[in-house]
Amino acid sequence: AAGSRAFYEKLLDRARGMPAVLDATLALRAPLSGSGGGMAQNLTISGVLPRPGDTPPRVKYTVIGLNYFRTLGITLAKGRDFHSHDQPTAAKVMIVNLTMARQFWPNEDAVGKTARLSNDPPNTERTVVGVVGDTRINSVGEAAQPYFYLPYAQSRFSSMNLIARTGVDPVQMAR
Repeated sequence: AAGSRAFYEKLLDRARGMPAVLDATLALRAPLSGSGGGMAQNLTISGVLPRPGDTPPRVKYTVIGLNYFRTLGITLAKGRDFHSHDQPTAAKVMIVNLTMARQFWPNEDAVGKTARLSNDPPNTERTVVGVVGDTRINSVGEAAQPYFYLPYAQSRFSSMNLIARTGVDPVQMAR
């Protein structure tokens, strides 16, 4: 994992160093990429006891690099973005979209709330550090759905996609 992180840091440095690139980031699944919205995990809200027979909700998510929201022009509504201190040994964090914040913490501020994800080690709690605007995950015409983001540095994934915002025709940049 450390080797792949070093590779992606070099890739981002090279991409950001190109004159036409305004910003660049990483994502496990890019929006509207035809991935079906990516993966989903079961989610347990800390302090909320499920009713007998209820199954934990499954919520879709992606793993992202630093500056993802800035690169894609997604509004940070509350809290903070991921930053370089969100490392593997640091407290586990997540960012949720507005729809998820409203659904799981109605009439409350989601920032500072905690949840447990099914793919994390047992008893690991993630703190919501930010709330971002809703984006379309699969298609432009879809309704907003709960969605969350995990920082790349705290993920187990080694394969990511480079996303760049350019000042020129993106087709020219593909070369």
